[in-house]
Amino acid sequence: FIAPNSCVKIGNSAFKGCGMLRSFKGDSVESYGEGCFEDSSLTEFTFGKKTKSIGNGMFRGCKALKTIIVEAEIPDFSLLRLGLSPITSNVERVELPSSENLGVEAFEGFSTLQSVGVPGGFGDVPDRCFRGCKNLRSIAFGDNCKRIGAGAFANSGVSEIALPSSLVAIGEEAFASTSIEVLSIPNGVTQLEKGAFRACKVSHLDYAAKDAFSVANLGIDPDSLLSARVKDAVLEEGAFADCHHLKNVVLDGEKYSRIPDRSFENCTSLTGVKVTINVTSVGKRAFANCSSLSLETSFFERIVEIEEEAFLASRLPDRIIIPCINNLGMRAFANVKGLFWIEIGEDLKTIPTECFQGSSLFNIDLPKGLVSIENAAFASTLIEKIAIPSGVNNVGSTIFNGNHASVRVFTLADVSQWSEDWDKGLVRFLSLFKPKVKVIQKERRW
Repeated sequence: FIAPNSCVKIGNSAFKGCGMLRSFKGDSVESYGEGCFEDSSLTEFTFGKKTKSIGNGMFRGCKALKTIIVEAEIPDFSLLRLGLSPITSNVERVELPSSENLGVEAFEGFSTLQSVGVPGGFGDVPDRCFRGCKNLRSIAFGDNCKRIGAGAFANSGVSEIALPSSLVAIGEEAFASTSIEVLSIPNGVTQLEKGAFRACKVSHLDYAAKDAFSVANLGIDPDSLLSARVKDAVLEEGAFADCHHLKNVVLDGEKYSRIPDRSFENCTSLTGVKVTINVTSVGKRAFANCSSLSLETSFFERIVEIEEEAFLASRLPDRIIIPCINNLGMRAFANVKGLFWIEIGEDLKTIPTECFQGSSLFNIDLPKGLVSIENAAFASTLIEKIAIPSGVNNVGSTIFNGNHASVRVFTLADVSQWSEDWDKGLVRFLSLFKPKVKVIQKERRW
């Protein structure tokens, strides 16, 4: 049915219960009364460009209605206002002239909705606009989209999105519990609310927002993430912690000279981390339990500080050189696998407590300026011989406790200043095989 040009108004309940009415197009109609198509058999309806007002509940009970086309700007537009129920409605398609006049919760809960079209794409999306729209797979955003509201697509069927470069803000749980697998957040985003992608099983992430980054803040499932690129965003503590299937990460920009505490803790599948700037500091437990790690040896070239348990129980290259290091934390390389040889720069003064305990270390070149080796520093390693510089005036207890072979110690240092039981643990271990700890008072010759 096409309304005649003379028809400018449809009164209250005008077509109520019309069982033969299938479609309606009101090019000339300016206003619609309350319940005007209630309980009719409409399947398609078009609001003409002259529409100025719509009555509440005008489609109440219209269970067959599948398509709604809107050519005019209707203030505070929503399916609920039209009288449609999320429970009984079968609306699949809605066409709008723009998204400027959408009401909050405009389409919330309409699980049959499959597409909402706007010429040039959606602008700002109100809060909870498409929440629960289970059959809505994708949405096209326009260049004028600056904000996506809280819960806007939560629990919807959205699986593909291309966020526009104009986007500035993403609200809390905006895309929570959706099926998005590939996610790219543009660099224009300056306000990213916590949990915006809660429970999303994102496998590939490209993050360039201005907000500090962490997987936990985004809310994505840490076990789903396989690869990530973070550009020019500050890493928060524990940024990728517990992402057990994460394999590759690229840190792109000038903000990554320090790897923060717990950044990759428990990323057991992580093999590569590419950083586009020289790393100078590695925080506490930054790579702890990264048992598949395969860092390039160049990663260590400019590092001056490695904090407590930074590489605990991780895997490292078989030989690394740390020429600039001046501070090592306790247990920094404890239980590390794969590392057999390490060369340490001349600025380091102390090998801290349990620094290499339980590691696969076989050989270490200690710096001439070394002053102290603390308790259990090389306990339970594979070291068989070591040259201790003459300036070392403090050696803690049981530094070789649990080693798997007799250790030859070459030194010109005054061993009388060392702890009385610096080799006690080793003697106790070796007594099972009745060898002796051999301290050779001369420089190393091998």
